[in-house]
Amino acid sequence: MKFFLKVVLFVIFTLGFNESRANTLFDSLNSAYLNNHKLNAERANLRASKEEKRESVSEFLPSVTISGYISEQDNTGGSESNFKPSEQSLEIEQKIFQGFSGVSNLRKKMYGQDLAEFKLKKIEQETLLDRKSVV
Repeated sequence: MKFFLKVVLFVIFTLGFNESRANTLFDSLNSAYLNNHKLNAERANLRASKEEKRESVSEFLPSVTISGYISEQDNTGGSESNFKPSEQSLEIEQKIFQGFSGVSNLRKKMYGQDLAEFKLKKIEQETLLDRKSVV
């Protein structure tokens, strides 16, 4: 009976200690880094500023337009009337120079992306150094 009691107590304490152990510092920091709402918002701002930069770069790229038209008419009556016009077109436009507004807009978006990256790093550092978010 004593042997059985010792085995039961041993099992309870070994399983109990595994379940009730505290998080390590790395686990706490990782959890704070992944689940913080401020960090997630700043990450979304950074993605938005990168997209705005891509849009401003696209002003310098050529635009392509493809269109087509097909029509068919077949009168099987007494006269020969086969009407089959077809039209295809491909239009490529490249803006040569429209002033420096596009260049200025691109610089503005690049500075905005840099600012978003710095804000994200600042929030990351504040989050990881904050004692409240680690606990």
